[in-house]
Amino acid sequence: MRLRATFLTAVLLVLTSYSVQAAARDTLRVLAIGNSFSADAVEQDLYGLFEADGQPVVIANLFGNSLASHGEWIRGDMPKYKYRKIEGGVKTAVKGKRFSEAFAEEKWDVITIQQVSQDSPDYGTYEPSLKWLVRYLRRNAPAGAKIMWHQTWAYETGDSHSGYLLEHYGAQSSAMFADIAEASRRVHDTYGLEVIPSGAAIENLRTGFTREGATRDGYHLSLAIGRYAASCVWFEALTGKSCVGNAYVPYTLQNEFRREAAQRAAHAAMLNPYAVTSQRSGRGQYWSDEAGFCHTDESQAASYSLPDPLVMNDGTPVTTADQWMQQRRPELLEMFRSEVYGHSAPRQEGQHYRLLSEDRNAFGGLATRKEIAIYYTADENDLYMQLLLYVPNNVEGPVPAFLLMNLSGNTSVDPDEGISDYTDEQLRNYGVYGIPARGQRQHRYPLPLILSRGYALATFYKGDADPDYDDGFRNGVQKYIYREGQSFPDPDQWGSISAWAWGMSRAVDYLETDPSVDASRIAAIGHSRGAKTALWAAAQDERIAMAISNCSGCTGAALSGRKMGQTLRAIQVTFPNWFCLNYLKYMDNEESLPVDQHELIALIAPRPVYVASATLDHGADPKGEFLGEVAAMPVYRLLGHSGLESTEFPAPQSCISGDGMAYHLREGKHDLQAWDWVHYLDFADRYLCPERPVYVK
Repeated sequence: MRLRATFLTAVLLVLTSYSVQAAARDTLRVLAIGNSFSADAVEQDLYGLFEADGQPVVIANLFGNSLASHGEWIRGDMPKYKYRKIEGGVKTAVKGKRFSEAFAEEKWDVITIQQVSQDSPDYGTYEPSLKWLVRYLRRNAPAGAKIMWHQTWAYETGDSHSGYLLEHYGAQSSAMFADIAEASRRVHDTYGLEVIPSGAAIENLRTGFTREGATRDGYHLSLAIGRYAASCVWFEALTGKSCVGNAYVPYTLQNEFRREAAQRAAHAAMLNPYAVTSQRSGRGQYWSDEAGFCHTDESQAASYSLPDPLVMNDGTPVTTADQWMQQRRPELLEMFRSEVYGHSAPRQEGQHYRLLSEDRNAFGGLATRKEIAIYYTADENDLYMQLLLYVPNNVEGPVPAFLLMNLSGNTSVDPDEGISDYTDEQLRNYGVYGIPARGQRQHRYPLPLILSRGYALATFYKGDADPDYDDGFRNGVQKYIYREGQSFPDPDQWGSISAWAWGMSRAVDYLETDPSVDASRIAAIGHSRGAKTALWAAAQDERIAMAISNCSGCTGAALSGRKMGQTLRAIQVTFPNWFCLNYLKYMDNEESLPVDQHELIALIAPRPVYVASATLDHGADPKGEFLGEVAAMPVYRLLGHSGLESTEFPAPQSCISGDGMAYHLREGKHDLQAWDWVHYLDFADRYLCPERPVYVK
């Protein structure tokens, strides 16, 4: 009897196992009744997560609006819906769909409903439509179908979408989410609907070390990490399986560390759907030694061996200027392009310019202000750059110019009301960072000082070349390098920094045509990511006569091999869109880099270069920036400059000058200040305007 019982038990286990596996292979059919927010959550990445798990799925989205409109359209069986369906990995779209048609198309296993985003925090807007919809679906859905509630997400902190967030929540996403969470809890308690907590996942992501936000326009999810995180929540809610470790790799999110961050944020949301589960304690933790992202103790500096800029890849020494310019320099440029920043597109055919505005009496007559549209192609409906140009009126002849990519929008440069506002379409495209108040960053651009010293200032906003968020490179100039049918850069094609540097070269193109500017005397200057851009632009574009790097840090002037300050892991997890995909190979593997940043500085030689740091800018590794410049000196010496006069790291608030090079360490934080500008102007006087007398302060 015991043997027979054992045999029967084994048979039952086999049959049970078989039935579970068979059930797992049954196709899950999911119908979302929503709008653009359900589209963000289910139409891009959800199918891939299911496919990687081996679970067949059919996903459909009835694209409408609010709960009230859904109730009206369903009761009237109106042909109002946009209907998107993903089956077998193929997406189809139909306009003018009736609910009855979609409802009868499949035997739906799961049906979800949600409220429109601007009403989602206010439960008072849910009724009586929610009560009717729940009752209708429970009566008419296939037997055993589950009705679920989709918790949408809060708008991005600072978003200006219809002024809603500012008006209701002081522009704070966390406050909006708290009300969304409470409303979704009430839905669960009142109707017993399981909640799909996309809103909690997105808020979790905002507290994590990615720090870039999760939307592409302040409210719709970014095409990379935002949509992926929401889909991970849906995957867990629909399958009961953890999304952590799912092998699906969306084409928009090639960075494995950010995928893990999104998975963790989603999984935490499923465990705690009505509150924020901090993935890290914000920026302070991100920059801490404990987090392993930013090393500030000099004793933690890694031992490293720098590649010799004066040795060819095949081991041949570089001993002459001609050998450097004709052989070694192109070789280094190619390595930086293929392994770090990515190859760029050439200048596009049809590039042209249009004067948008001109005021010859700016600053009370001190300068002429111009705004120029630089159209990248012949098509004026295509992308373009708004170049803001101030030229001093008190200097005869073409003047030298500082060229700068600003980080906050042209209107932030000065309170000047004549600087054009950005259009709503531009602001939507710029995404999460948005544009601060007019003149809010004017301390970084002391225009009266610059103009009174006889220099023009030309500046453009980074978003006009590539908006600074990760959406899979669909919103910037990267498209100009795509082959037919290509929609994402190859591993050696440009990220945002190369796109911004390309934009600087397009500005140089224009300045060559402006008779008020001497295009042979252009200094590329930048701060932070703008400083990385200025260095890379000057390395590639020899028309730029001088490069100035202000607090450029990792993948700017600072040596990567030291693993100090912001490391390659930190910068790529936080800003993966800045670099080409090949750069990921060197995360936690800096010793394998074929180049280091001293060679980026060397690529600018023999043109003058100025590197500057700030004492409290620990993330930028001030000493590493200084050592990067020091290590570039052999190339400057080969090309006729002696370089820095000292190789001892300077004391705070002091400057080391030299022949063709300069460095200073300012007291204070990560910023571009007037003290910096005074030194940059003196440096420019020496090399761009040697005929001028020494400026007396």
